[in-house]
This record gives sequence, structure tokens and C-alpha cells, in this order.
Amino acid sequence: MDGDGSAEAASLNYWALRLGGLSALQSDDAFMDYRGLPGWDALTLLRALVRSLVEIPKSVDLCAPSLWHADRPT
Repeated sequence: MDGDGSAEAASLNYWALRLGGLSALQSDDAFMDYRGLPGWDALTLLRALVRSLVEIPKSVDLCAPSLWHADRPT
């Protein structure tokens, strides 16, 4: 991807918000740039991504990279 992990972090931050793993609402997409974004629950995000793989098998192309990066430190 981008070499420094910022795209992966942005993707995880997006999914955390979208799937209910981020505790605070965001007024714009600037939060996606923060690599150490506080307040998102990794377990909630992981469960939601895995659940989407089961419920919507076509989502594998969207979810698999995020699952991969969620397991790697940024």
C-alpha cells in the first residue's frame, strides 16, 4: 500500500466508525488520518468484520484486507 501504514490505519478507522467500534461520532473524515485514534474497540471491529464475511460473502474483498491489517501493529 503506502509503505508507512497510513492507508491501512485510515481503513481500520473507517471500519471502526462504520461498524460501531468507534465510541465517538465524527463530524468529518479527518479522524481517518490518525494512526493512534483513541476510543475504538478492536474486538468490536473484529467481530463485525467477521460477521459481515458470514452474512455477506461478497464482502470478502472489502473485509479481508482490514482483518489482515487489524492483526498487525501500525
